[in-house]
This record gives sequence, C-alpha cells and structure tokens, in this order.
Amino acid sequence: MESKQNKEPKVITSVLKALDVLELVSKHEDGLTVTEISNILGYGTSATYHLLNTLKIRHYLSQDPNSKKYVLGWQLNLLCTTKPVQEILVNVCLEYMQQLTDIFDENCNLLGLEGNNVKYIAQTECKQLIRMFTQKGVSIPFYCTGGGKAIFAYLSDAEQQQLLSTLEFEKFTANTITSVESIFKDVIKIKKDGVAFDREEREMGVECIAAPIFDGELHPIAAISISCPKFRLDAQKEKAIADAVRDAARKISDAISSL
Repeated sequence: MESKQNKEPKVITSVLKALDVLELVSKHEDGLTVTEISNILGYGTSATYHLLNTLKIRHYLSQDPNSKKYVLGWQLNLLCTTKPVQEILVNVCLEYMQQLTDIFDENCNLLGLEGNNVKYIAQTECKQLIRMFTQKGVSIPFYCTGGGKAIFAYLSDAEQQQLLSTLEFEKFTANTITSVESIFKDVIKIKKDGVAFDREEREMGVECIAAPIFDGELHPIAAISISCPKFRLDAQKEKAIADAVRDAARKISDAISSL
C-alpha cells in the first residue's frame, strides 16, 4: 500500500495556469496579447483567452482597448493592505480614467474634496495638442469645478452647511457661481442627472463633466471628470461623455464598496 507521505498534494490545474499568466504578465510592463501569452506558456489560445477574461473580470488583469494587450490590474495592488486610502483609490480609478481618455481623447481627472477646495489627485492625458492640463496636487475652489460640485451635491446637509459657513466666493470668469442659491440650483440638477458641469466657470474656453464616486456607505469620497476646450464639445459629444463618466464613476464606486 502506498504511504500517505509519498502522495503528491492535489492541485487545481486552472489555478496554477492563472498564476502562470499573472507571473508572466508581471514581467512585461508594456503588456502581452492573448496570442503572445498563449505561445509563451504553451497553452491553447481558447483556454488562454478564458483565463485572461476571468482575471480581467476580477480586475487582476487589465486590457488596453487599443493594443489589446494585457497588463496587471488594480486588484493586485489592493492585496497589500498597508497602502494609504488615497493610493488605493488611485489604483482603482486609473484603469477607468484611461479608458475614458482613450475613448474621447480628452484628459480625465480624479479629484478629492479638501476643505472648501477640490484637490487634483491623478490625471490621464490625451494626445491632443491643445489639452487641459492640471498639475497633481493643485487645489481649486469646489464651486467652480464639475468635480467639486459633484461631490458637494451628495454630502449630508450638515456637511454642506459646515462647508458653506466658511466659504468666500471668488469670481474667476463671467460664469463663476457666486452665491449659495446658485450652488443649490446646480445641486438639484446634479442629483437629477448624476453628473455635474463646469461651463467655463474656472477658465474661459474650458468645460468639464464630472460624476461622484461613493464609498460603501454611499458617501461621496471623490469625483472623476473629463475636461476639454469648449470648441471640441458639441451636444452629441457632451451627452456621450456624461453617460460614460457617470457609468465609470458607478463602476468605481462598486469596486470601492466591495473592498
């Protein structure tokens, strides 16, 4: 009779193959296509595709929409629980932000509320020669940005009143909001549409469309926005961006809520 000590432990082959895929992709910063991964590992193309799709759905891999190459996803970063909350947020958001930039060829921003201001946390850049660049770490009054208004709209009444109690309006352009009444007029529309707009309120010729990101308790913790020159934003593109930004913010919120 064979000794139990001589028996090999049982393993799940598909799990081993998934780990092989992750280890391989981790060594290729620019990513690999399904065919490249299949050839290197010697797995069938169909089986490899199913492995990749599974890992992609769980965000252990991400796929570039243009090159179709797979790279490591943000879920792997979240396995390290010592990362700061903001770093985790950035890791989750960047994939969706890059997708928005790739689709519309416009810059996408991640913003967080800091006192009466919104702070730019991260940005994905488009390939346009004329683009709306905002340096990471810059703070701007919340009431003249789409992202700031998107976050403010979903704060509790007490949080809104606390924020407004120390607010001093500054008029940056002819379109800048300069009254509490105007802010709450925007809030009603933001809650109805799920998106907020900056219509040349911080800088003439620049508009942005933003949506809030929520944590597991439905509290707004950040916002993503697409900013672009007004001359590139017609009604059709505006609607497409609004729908896409709203959808991306919802997916990010779902991911954050599951952590």
